[in-house]
Amino acid sequence: MVASPLVPRYPEGAGIVVVASPIFTPAKGFITDPDLTLLGLIQVSYLWPGDTDPRTGARSTGTFDYGGVHSVNILRDVLRFAANRNARQEWPVCCLHDLHPTLVGELGVYAFADAGIAAIRALSLYGSQFQGLQYFIGREVPSVDTLSAMETGYYNDAGQPVENPFYVYPTNFSFGSLTLNYTNLRWDPTYTSSYSKAAGRPYLDLDGNGKISAGDFIFDGQIPVMFGKTLLLHCPDASLAE
Repeated sequence: MVASPLVPRYPEGAGIVVVASPIFTPAKGFITDPDLTLLGLIQVSYLWPGDTDPRTGARSTGTFDYGGVHSVNILRDVLRFAANRNARQEWPVCCLHDLHPTLVGELGVYAFADAGIAAIRALSLYGSQFQGLQYFIGREVPSVDTLSAMETGYYNDAGQPVENPFYVYPTNFSFGSLTLNYTNLRWDPTYTSSYSKAAGRPYLDLDGNGKISAGDFIFDGQIPVMFGKTLLLHCPDASLAE
């Protein structure tokens, strides 16, 4: 899908942004949020193999390979198309410039969360083929070195801080790792959270009564469910690996 701005921002043409589609969460068709056409940019979105856009009914052939080689190759071809290079000889249109007046050399990639994994793989494997690619914007991409660990603490629904009493800053912090104490770590298979439908949650049994109670530290928050499987943190105690 190619979306162009209703009002041109630059008389000589528009820059182009390819929006990478997520690989761990349902894409729900072509990506229209954020709407980068409001900034005067041409926005290019695409479908992974086997995906269908509910609004237009457009469907991508093939079978989804969970961000594997076929997915990366598709993103490569889309980037080549957006960069005004012929991506596939059988395509009816040679390049994006045939459709819109574009600013050659003003091409970027935007990826949110897990979509960044596919984008970084494509850039790593085929970066030399993307002449004109000027920038990559990764928002909360898991494969960057930004640290986000709810084991240290988080804010609850009331906006109040919930702190891990075994984590002391800066004593337990370094730029390469966090030093945490899991001695009291336990697992409650019945706990459910308002953040996620996933059942079960690890917690620190601070009062030693063997069940979640007031004062215990619960590792709460968003827990992804990917392809029908719940992603849980790795517990050092093998008896807790449920």
